[in-house]
Amino acid sequence: MASADTLCRKLLNVKNTVVESHSFYNDADGVTHLRIKARPNAWHQDECPFCGKRNLPRYDRQAKNYKVPRSLDFAGILVEIEAPTHRVTCLEHGVVTAAVPWAYPVSSFTRDFALTVAC
Repeated sequence: MASADTLCRKLLNVKNTVVESHSFYNDADGVTHLRIKARPNAWHQDECPFCGKRNLPRYDRQAKNYKVPRSLDFAGILVEIEAPTHRVTCLEHGVVTAAVPWAYPVSSFTRDFALTVAC
């Protein structure tokens, strides 16, 4: 039987990701949300989102406010990914927010969500 973290990773359709925790909550309208706390694995933490260069120097520390992109709904449950963000310095692209495996650069949605909406 798969662990809950493995199921969350499969649900998000991502690789190179560590799922730290997950929780369910209801908002003011009574809608159920699944919030998955995740981060890129150690090999992919400090990547440029545009060229993919790895192990770039960090420009600043982790932000106090987490980025929470929306993913595809699952069985009527809104899925969100909570991830710590920081910026890196790329020689080619300058100071940019480090890449995450589940989203396009500067996007507020996961790749699957963006592709579904685009269709």
